[in-house]
Amino acid sequence: MQSQRGYNCEKDTSIFLIESSVRQSRGGVARYVRQMVRGLHSRYGHHFVACSGLAGLPESVRRVRLPLRYPWRYTSRLLYEGTTLLERGLLCAVEKRLKPSVIFSPFYGPLASLTPQVFTVYDLILHLFPEYFPAKARRLELEHMRRCFLRAAAILCISNSTRTDLFRFHPDLDPKKVHVVPLGVSQLFYQPPIPTNSRPYFLFVGTRFGYKNFDRLLEAFSLSGLAHEFDLRVISPQTPGAEWSAAERDFILSKDLEKSVKLHVGASDQELGSAYAGAVAFICPSEYEGFGLPVLEAFAAGTIVACSRTSSLPEAGGAAAFYFDPLDVQNIATSLNEVVQLDAVQRAERVREGRRHAKNLSWDKCINTTCEILESVAHKNSATQNMS
Repeated sequence: MQSQRGYNCEKDTSIFLIESSVRQSRGGVARYVRQMVRGLHSRYGHHFVACSGLAGLPESVRRVRLPLRYPWRYTSRLLYEGTTLLERGLLCAVEKRLKPSVIFSPFYGPLASLTPQVFTVYDLILHLFPEYFPAKARRLELEHMRRCFLRAAAILCISNSTRTDLFRFHPDLDPKKVHVVPLGVSQLFYQPPIPTNSRPYFLFVGTRFGYKNFDRLLEAFSLSGLAHEFDLRVISPQTPGAEWSAAERDFILSKDLEKSVKLHVGASDQELGSAYAGAVAFICPSEYEGFGLPVLEAFAAGTIVACSRTSSLPEAGGAAAFYFDPLDVQNIATSLNEVVQLDAVQRAERVREGRRHAKNLSWDKCINTTCEILESVAHKNSATQNMS
């Protein structure tokens, strides 16, 4: 890609990626960061440098170690400002040594001083669900996000829904620097092994707290009358509190669901793909999602999807998904029954439509679009420096 000024983007662009705090090693953000590291490394080679504590990255990637994102930084204003200054000083020293064209922060990293910076926005849950976060920590995190947005040369939103939410809470941002770059589906989900010798089951994947709305799904499963024929399998990440809570356990026992509701904590990608492939349907009852990556993964695995008609989920589900009101337990129960009443022809058509939809959203497309934006930022910065 050659510009009119003779700027060869792939040759002259150098990227420094900083991932400072991915909380779930197998969550959607971790998938995104790993794909970005692999894709940018493949494209830019030794012109790409990463700072990340994630496991599973290519060994050949150039790495920089920075002591970032202390877990206690948001407990007080003094600690937040102190660690912010320390991070900025450390990053400034790295900038002077590496001289990157762009700094890419896919999770609200430290603020650069010398180099144009690009950030990724996944969702606006801190704005939309304040009740789930400690007040002081939330205020400081929101302030840091705001500083990132103002510092940004470009902002990547993972869905149109996230972009809309971003402007709802930050209407003064320049629309020209905000881009929608949807996520993709890993190829391993397209041909997973299908489990055998099990009762038919619905599948829920993810954390179960708050806006994830698992409690209503559990109630809807009981109300549907399907528990005598179907299981509800639950796959949650290996995080504190991943096992059944006392309230969940009491509800399961009170509704005689202990034989039909099954929890698996910490599944591998291969186990997850197999679980998608064997499910009667994947159910996503969330009140809010920034993208809804499990919806696309389920489609890729050849699974029917029923999900909430809210936030980004209609983008992820397209015309292939069944939709329900996540706040209406009866409506969720009705969707479960609609899924099991599909005949073979109807089910096959839904599966085909789901796979068609998933194939429109690939990691290659996500990486290529991201590279175009990073190169554009680098080009503008180079042009500005040449004019000064």
